[in-house]
Amino acid sequence: MSRVFDKFYFKPKQTILSIDSLINASRSHDENIAPFINNMFCPECLQAQLTFCHETSKHKAYLKRIPSSSHAPNCSYNYKYASNSSIKKYITSLSSNQVEDKLNSILHLLTRKNITSNTSTNYSKTNSNNHKNPLLVYDINNSVSGALPQKKLILI
Repeated sequence: MSRVFDKFYFKPKQTILSIDSLINASRSHDENIAPFINNMFCPECLQAQLTFCHETSKHKAYLKRIPSSSHAPNCSYNYKYASNSSIKKYITSLSSNQVEDKLNSILHLLTRKNITSNTSTNYSKTNSNNHKNPLLVYDINNSVSGALPQKKLILI
């Protein structure tokens, strides 16, 4: 399964926006997305620059990484999705407190909207054990075996 961006970091407003807002802006302004160009980045590491691919008869609109841009080393978008069996092995190796901490970290990461230097916990800028990316799955040797699949969250 390929990695998909369903949201992006919009640098001028320091916020996470959904691809739906970009598609709506594109449709309402005759495919003009000038304010977004060069201002869309990976929603996780905030480092990899993204570009918008308009909808065609063969595919729906999507975001992709600009080839000359790269993700931070520990960004989950660098990895393929982990298999169900490796996810199960990893989760069963954790204590109940570790599972709770991981779930809280994932929820925090997936539901954040505004990104500022004071409030952002950027898991992708470090490989230290204290700041592991909660979206990554690790094997017995503590190396990354893949990333957790992400689903679009609709918050009310």
